[in-house]
Amino acid sequence: MVRQKKVRKTPAMQYVPMPPIAVDACNSLAAGKKAGESLCTNRQGEVLYEAQYWFLPALEDAGITDFVWYGLRHTAASRWVMNGVPIPVVSKYLGHSNVNQTMVCSHLQPDNAAQAIAAMMSYYPSPKLTPKN
Repeated sequence: MVRQKKVRKTPAMQYVPMPPIAVDACNSLAAGKKAGESLCTNRQGEVLYEAQYWFLPALEDAGITDFVWYGLRHTAASRWVMNGVPIPVVSKYLGHSNVNQTMVCSHLQPDNAAQAIAAMMSYYPSPKLTPKN
């Protein structure tokens, strides 16, 4: 669950999928904390409300330059689309107000013609082919 405060048209809370690596990271952050405690705190236990306090130093340590936050969203969207996740599903996960915003990634979709034909043909019996003499 992600709490959203900045965009008026999106819900205050949004649910997004978490891959196992993200679940492991959250579990590591939660280790030793009481239920309801914030996951991201500094060494004094103060809540880190802004990612700049922990993420920007991590980027610097990793030698990453010219980083933009949108890159994370675009990478996630691109990877979902390239792996065949339907655009409306990607749009929902990104919190877009309409699918048109997500269509920017549509050029990355795999050619699904064979999949579409197979889906349509699943309603019909397989044709019986007779060998030609």
